[in-house]
Amino acid sequence: MSKEGENSKLPFKDTQKAYRFAVETLVGGLLEDPVSSLLRTIAAAENSLREYPGTRDNRNLSDEHQKQSELIVIELKSKTQIPVAMPVDYKPKRGVPENQHNVTQVYLFGDQSMSEIGRLHGNLTYQRVEQQVRAGVKRVLKEVPQPGFSLETLNFRRPWTDRLKDRLSLSRGGIIINIREAISNGSGYDDLKKAGFETFQIMSARKQLAERQTPVEVPRDHNNWSPILEAISNPESDVLTTRELIDNLTRGIMQNHPEISVSLSEFVRRAGLYPRYQKGDMEVIFNYLDCLRLPVACRIEETKNGPQQGLRNYYFAVRRFEEKIIGELKNAKGERFNRMRIPPRVRNRIRSRVKILSDGNLS
Repeated sequence: MSKEGENSKLPFKDTQKAYRFAVETLVGGLLEDPVSSLLRTIAAAENSLREYPGTRDNRNLSDEHQKQSELIVIELKSKTQIPVAMPVDYKPKRGVPENQHNVTQVYLFGDQSMSEIGRLHGNLTYQRVEQQVRAGVKRVLKEVPQPGFSLETLNFRRPWTDRLKDRLSLSRGGIIINIREAISNGSGYDDLKKAGFETFQIMSARKQLAERQTPVEVPRDHNNWSPILEAISNPESDVLTTRELIDNLTRGIMQNHPEISVSLSEFVRRAGLYPRYQKGDMEVIFNYLDCLRLPVACRIEETKNGPQQGLRNYYFAVRRFEEKIIGELKNAKGERFNRMRIPPRVRNRIRSRVKILSDGNLS
């Protein structure tokens, strides 16, 4: 589906609203009809429940009473049955008439995934469940047309519920769940760090837990960085003062304030250098600028998982000294800097040419 098609879809809540309004209209119309079979069925069920005091909410029912519970449905002109009340011990069966709208209602208003719904209704595939939901909504909209709602504009992508998000988190190691449990036990930001959670994991959990149906507030690092950031951005702060100030900043703070500090590689590229990261060129550049007493910083952090597992260096520079730093890099001398000024493609051609000449001499 194209991006434009996605943007033209209505919110999922509108799909729920359209279906609910249609079913309530159909049920309400039948309840107003004194000779309605639905009205008689509901009345019989009400009388049956009155014989068991305290069981109107279907709790604490005896096995005998559960067997007496009946499925109450309304039947559309298309021979489709829409469940209105389900038996206490109802267990879905494959191929029964009420399945389509039972599947539709569970998906639209429950928190089960399509795979879980499929297993409950005779091992239906994910695709079959989606077809049933679309068909169920289409049928009720045909019975109760609603301006502005059509199958083409309705959105069938239900937002993930908290339970499904927890299940996804568990499949990926359960970091989000572990952080949430630690917070519920009274852990603060420093406690989370001591427990071994990385800064990026805490930041990711903060964003994801804030978007939950039941939001959870993840504590923040309460250090007040504002005075330091203001002093760094102050034009009256000299180079040495600025160097001392940036030593107090964490990698996250420097990355989140691009108006004050930027990745050193940005200035390196603008200076016409092509560093080979695997050869340690960025470390050479940092050490060169650091020896010139310019405001640059390096943060070393450990990545415990993924393809970049291990220690990693992050280099930063103060944006206010952009011209000074770029100028020094352009004027840097030495064989190492001369090699960095050769574009990668040219460098590869030179290497290939040297190899050819070397092979020729050997032959």
